[in-house]
Amino acid sequence: MLGRKWHLLPKGFADGSKPSWEFGLLEQLLNDLEKITQSDTVACLSEDGLAIHLSQSNTKSKKTPLPWLWIDTKKVESIQLYLLEEITKLDSTLISKQKVPCEELDQRLSRSRFEANALKVELTADSQLRSRYLKSLLKSHYDLRAKTPR
Repeated sequence: MLGRKWHLLPKGFADGSKPSWEFGLLEQLLNDLEKITQSDTVACLSEDGLAIHLSQSNTKSKKTPLPWLWIDTKKVESIQLYLLEEITKLDSTLISKQKVPCEELDQRLSRSRFEANALKVELTADSQLRSRYLKSLLKSHYDLRAKTPR
């Protein structure tokens, strides 16, 4: 019912636990992603995650398109971003330079409304968001997905 606001609240974690990551991190991440997409493209598809679409028009469609990015927001250990599809086309050097845990999933990420290949990125601190490598990775992946028709 609260949509995006729900994910920005410090509740909803398993067993009432508190996240070990800096709590303002999620809001800053969403602001950074809106700069990359140049619009508010956040869709609340479940109580534990947010989908980031390529464009605002994607979020208004009756048919749910494959998001650009999925964010698990209610994991205690980290905020988990999943860059969806076009993973093999990313610059492997850029991935190896990441100062955050970053791994290609062995199997497709499956969520209630989609299934996709994914690169998982884990965030725990605001300082990680300031990394030029992370910003480059996100922008590169966004550009790849925006060029690929779905």
